[in-house]
Amino acid sequence: MNKKIRTQNIIKVGNSLAVTLDKAFVDAYKLKAKQQVYILYTQYPPRIIVKPDFSQGPSLTQSDIEKLPKEFRNWVKKFLKEDHEALKALTHL
Repeated sequence: MNKKIRTQNIIKVGNSLAVTLDKAFVDAYKLKAKQQVYILYTQYPPRIIVKPDFSQGPSLTQSDIEKLPKEFRNWVKKFLKEDHEALKALTHL
């Protein structure tokens, strides 16, 4: 999905305010209701950045994975096996 700037309306949900996500974005990243996201607020320049939280694992299906080149899948398996401890340490930074 290419970068896209879009105007969205702020809506009221209970006592909170919310911004809806574009269906194409939701579909592209296989986002689900109640899935956690990271929100970054910056004052200068004023921005709100929303990033999906994929820490619970990839949102890829087995079918998606099988479409990847075999050489790449093998490299990923080897990398995860060999660098497991380093990756685990990085999650605690």
